[in-house]
Amino acid sequence: MPAVLEARSRSRSAQALTSGSQPAPNMLAGLPNELLQRMLFFAVFDNDASNDSHQTLHNVCRVDREWHSTATNYPALWTKLPVADLGVRDHTLTSCLRALTLYLTRSGVLPISFKLSVPDTVWNLHTKLYRDTVDIIIQLLIDQCHRWEEVEMRCSGTVYERLGRVKGKLPMLTSLSLALPYLYLRDKAFDVFGDAPRLRDVKYSIQHCPEDSPPPSFLWSQLENVYYAVHSESVEVYHTIMDAQPTFLRTLEYSARTFRLLPLAITIPLPHLEKLSLRIATDIECDIFSHLDTLTLPTLTHLELWGKLHIANQDAYDAIRTLVERSGCSLRMLFMCLSDNELADANNFKKLIALSPDLEVLHLTVPKSEVLEALVLKPTSPEPVLPKLRRLGLHSHGPSSWDVTLLDGKVLATIIESRTRALVDQEEPHQYQTLDEVIFVYYANVGVQYGVIRESFLEELDQNVHQKSNAKITKVIEGLHWNFTERGSWLYRRRNYNPIFLAKMEGVIRGLESLNFKKRDTEVLLRHGLPSVMHRIGHYRDPHGARPLPADIVLLFRARARRLVRKWKPFVLRDAHTAKYRWCYYGGGVVSLKWNGSSKGAYFMSGVYVQRD
Repeated sequence: MPAVLEARSRSRSAQALTSGSQPAPNMLAGLPNELLQRMLFFAVFDNDASNDSHQTLHNVCRVDREWHSTATNYPALWTKLPVADLGVRDHTLTSCLRALTLYLTRSGVLPISFKLSVPDTVWNLHTKLYRDTVDIIIQLLIDQCHRWEEVEMRCSGTVYERLGRVKGKLPMLTSLSLALPYLYLRDKAFDVFGDAPRLRDVKYSIQHCPEDSPPPSFLWSQLENVYYAVHSESVEVYHTIMDAQPTFLRTLEYSARTFRLLPLAITIPLPHLEKLSLRIATDIECDIFSHLDTLTLPTLTHLELWGKLHIANQDAYDAIRTLVERSGCSLRMLFMCLSDNELADANNFKKLIALSPDLEVLHLTVPKSEVLEALVLKPTSPEPVLPKLRRLGLHSHGPSSWDVTLLDGKVLATIIESRTRALVDQEEPHQYQTLDEVIFVYYANVGVQYGVIRESFLEELDQNVHQKSNAKITKVIEGLHWNFTERGSWLYRRRNYNPIFLAKMEGVIRGLESLNFKKRDTEVLLRHGLPSVMHRIGHYRDPHGARPLPADIVLLFRARARRLVRKWKPFVLRDAHTAKYRWCYYGGGVVSLKWNGSSKGAYFMSGVYVQRD
């Protein structure tokens, strides 16, 4: 409860305790109405994310008549409308309609903010009365379009077609977030929000959009923050955004399936751009490096380039180095996850990182050994390399589990050692940031097993702590990572119903059950993600129904996996006090090695069993 409500509550409690004698003085009595209104405003619109403004406003109105009258006659308290989730039950929908009507009435003529969610099921699975109520709510909001200020909508193309009536009637709109599962307009233009004069922030996300659909139309030149994501073949808009010369642009996050068209402008100065992210799911079919030569970004701190290069006529390191040098910017986060960068040169990479002393996060496509060697930290050097680096990501773009990019394990271990244990063991104080995390992103977890976690790397990294896996553990590891799917089950493969295969998996589980960690270090478990795999198996649910794993009713794979997790947990916690690193498996080929120099107890378990969404 906000502090202002607590003060009022203490005042009323004191008065109740002194009943029969003189009433206790009200600590808030006699305040000017304008001051009380401002106090209520700060209480309702608290920046704390855990604060529910609508519940707080409800509590304010229930204190007494004075507060109720003050709140209901102060329109600013009612400008943030309740969330309109129209995919809920009928009686909740009716309550939503009443609440929206109340807020719109009490907010007067002030600008309003709202969130609207209309799933496709509204039009297919509900009654006519339900659909009519949804129409009333949508129309109620459309009638107030001249008051829209901050709008977030998650709806289908059906709802978008009804928004045509707001075109040219959005004088107050400053922020728009639009998420659609699909949009099919064909010959119609996507220009409903194309003439909002005060629009500054746009978030536009569509799951499916036919290739012949027209691109969205906004006043690109006036926007400050743009997030554009279309996950299917569609008309591109990146070149349109850049050709508009959006000089006020601060962030641009562009995600698309393909990238074919470049801007026509010869020079594109963006003096305020701080973040530029280009995430292309498949192919970059144009000369992206020639486009970088047209940009001047003096305030850039965050740069991301993702995709598969079709035209690799220049080293990516050299292209980005030229951009940084020409712009005079200092990067803090750099993602260079471009496949087929055959012209990569270690000298260009060294020049690039020399221009970025403030770099904290660096993600690269798995580089050559000479490129990796440039990241070794030498504290005694007059110009140490990337002294603030705290996170390193290494990405493999192989098309399958079999196409594994091998890392130079000894060089990588030297980098980690120089930026973690070597810094901590120094007697003299230092000003360098320890490398808190190294992230490996491969096609599948098995790729990490064979591309990264090899004996040459482990022996160098663990030094005296490392214990070579015996034959039994090695056999178990291979059986798990090759035969269990990435989702922790083996259900969707036909061969998984083969009795011979199931007997093999029974041997894998039995081998794990025979391991005794009373005297053995559990590092071997964490290194290969066995707790994570067992956790996924133990909590597996068939996405297509309630069927268990094959032969689970007899072999009890899930129950035995859960028992293994419970059995291992105390030993993992025991070793948390001495372990310097911890391995976290997040599924889908994403594995993290975290520096655990100062972590203890339960914090150490973060990411060991439970996966990140």
